[in-house]
Amino acid sequence: MNKCFLLLSAAAAVLFTGCSTINMIEKSVKNSTVSYSKAIAAPYLNGKMTLDGELRESNWKKAGFFDDFVPFRTKKMPDSKTEVRVFHDGEYLYIGMKCYDKREDTRPVDKGNLWAGDCIELFLGGMNPEPSVYQFCWGSGTHRYASNGKWEHKSKIFDDYWTTEMRLKLSMIQPNLVDSSLKFHIARLIPKYKTYVVWQNVGNDFQNIPRYPELILGSYDTAAQLKFHYYSDKKLSRAEYEKLSAERSVPAEKIIYGPWLYAASETEMNIGWFNYGRTGSTLYYRKKGETKFKAVRSWDRNNSWDRDQRLHKVQLKGLAKGTVYEYKIENVNGTYSPAVTFPQDGSLYTFTTHGKKDLTIGVFTDVHNEGYGLKPLLDNKKLMDSCDILVNVGDMISNSTGIRSIFHGYLDAQLSFASKKPILNFRGNHEYAGCSPNTFFDVFGTPDFRGYSINRFGDVCIIGLDVWNSKQREWLKKAVKTPEFQTAKHRIMFAHFPTLSPRSGYARTILNVMNGIFTGKAPSERLDLLVSGHIHRGYFAPANSDIAVTIDGKKKHSTANVPFAMFINEGMRFTYDNCMTIVEAKGDSLVVKLIRKDGSVSKEYKIK
Repeated sequence: MNKCFLLLSAAAAVLFTGCSTINMIEKSVKNSTVSYSKAIAAPYLNGKMTLDGELRESNWKKAGFFDDFVPFRTKKMPDSKTEVRVFHDGEYLYIGMKCYDKREDTRPVDKGNLWAGDCIELFLGGMNPEPSVYQFCWGSGTHRYASNGKWEHKSKIFDDYWTTEMRLKLSMIQPNLVDSSLKFHIARLIPKYKTYVVWQNVGNDFQNIPRYPELILGSYDTAAQLKFHYYSDKKLSRAEYEKLSAERSVPAEKIIYGPWLYAASETEMNIGWFNYGRTGSTLYYRKKGETKFKAVRSWDRNNSWDRDQRLHKVQLKGLAKGTVYEYKIENVNGTYSPAVTFPQDGSLYTFTTHGKKDLTIGVFTDVHNEGYGLKPLLDNKKLMDSCDILVNVGDMISNSTGIRSIFHGYLDAQLSFASKKPILNFRGNHEYAGCSPNTFFDVFGTPDFRGYSINRFGDVCIIGLDVWNSKQREWLKKAVKTPEFQTAKHRIMFAHFPTLSPRSGYARTILNVMNGIFTGKAPSERLDLLVSGHIHRGYFAPANSDIAVTIDGKKKHSTANVPFAMFINEGMRFTYDNCMTIVEAKGDSLVVKLIRKDGSVSKEYKIK
């Protein structure tokens, strides 16, 4: 490995990682949450190196240097000074140390308990792309410990100090090399004082990766350019780089996206949010007017709490109908770290569970990553205030290529609504496309959501189907026998594929799922309305009717003769007009409205 390869790898990490969406709700984080972090640049140096423990080669004089250690678990700093030098040659990382102690106070360990004598503990790794850390321990003797064997050391004892040289294969830590830097923590155990000194206090847990200082392979200037897009006419010093890092680094705890409400019912709410870095997250909620909060941890599973995630979700069940709830989110970066609370201004997020018998549903389909085209509708306060929920019925993105494809594809546009009222989401065929189709479940999944669901809101029962799922027919047979369906005045189904004539392949998919279940012959087998999309053309077919349907201007179908009404939403088409549907259930009435871009009603169909 050479210098050029290392820099290109770091640059590629920037190009392919991209930048995070700025949260629309949390605009800033208090400065107190930005922890000061030390940094050291390990320059690229050529030249023959002999690992003899003596630090005599000229490269050691040109290496990055620091000696500003601090006491650990004590206020008094031992008088045994510690100096560290670091550099790399493209293939190896070199660390040289000079540890001041009289020969008689030095405790070399050649076997047995390494921590009974002089001991250096080095930790290298990072939180990205996946959390990992390597630990290396050695001292003034020959004994050593490591979580990886691709390294070597040599130490030598002198009258007033002992020195050591350590050489580590860079390929071992390459996966954690981001923006030419990685996390780096070093501690020295001094037997004379029975205490540690550390370069930076990372808390009581030496495995606390997020609190580690930074090791830069290269120069401070290169790191500043890659991490902060900062360019200077002069070379940056360590102090200047650390100041720049403190000013421009975004804390891992910061919520940069969300929260959003989803997969709700009268008594359930699911809440998701996305942090800048990997953290642990806890949501605290209560009924408005109460004083005590209930706590729910995100990623609390198998009797353990994961604190290394960016995307967080919690499920709240057993909620009271028609009730205002307040909540806040606490994010923790690593272990033994103070929690950062959101919202940061001391206020609380709120949501209200559905408590009315009536329900107004806003429907979108076939957006195909053009969420910006929805903005006039979603910014229409009167229109959005009239909607109790939004339902996305598939092909909201063109292909699934990670979380940001959903964020930028349409959730950006819907976030102002979804932060206050819930959205329901069901897949179309394009949510299956791309390299990461399960991202849909990462963002909108719940412990009991498999792509299809039944949700009750007042007099309305909503059934949502996945576009392709062999298991949902058996589930649907059971769902229609539940009280949620049987006692509902209005029964509405959302499925991406419409029920067209059986010679349409995708129509057969939905017909095969529903066949024999909604016959309409008895009240218990009645479905009032199916809302679909997919063909990018708007059609309405009353129950038990055949309506001619043109697809792509040449291929004709007809709607299947089914005992329920069907409405096909237009989706995004050129002008973004008529791309939203309103389903309004009020009293005994059920009405479908096609909405223009300006919020006015283009067409209206009365179901009952």
